[in-house]
Amino acid sequence: MPEVVCNTSPLQYLHQTGLLRLLPALYGRVLVPEAVANEIRVGLKAGVNLPDLAELDWLNDGFSVRRKGQILHEPYVSHQILQHLARVRIP
Repeated sequence: MPEVVCNTSPLQYLHQTGLLRLLPALYGRVLVPEAVANEIRVGLKAGVNLPDLAELDWLNDGFSVRRKGQILHEPYVSHQILQHLARVRIP
């Protein structure tokens, strides 16, 4: 399964619709940059309905953006994934 880099929007909206489980089911390894993890922590403190990243055992947050001296080029999950998921049949 591919690994993807995820921003805040898919995490927020999939969580709010009860469909967050789709990310690891579709992508296996889900990477969240530290900036996104910080944004979610701030939102949680402000009372926004967001997932608690510490409770998601399938999530790899705060990953390094460099691997063996190379810039990490990973697929990036954003609004396109939300559009795709809107067309997926959920059992």
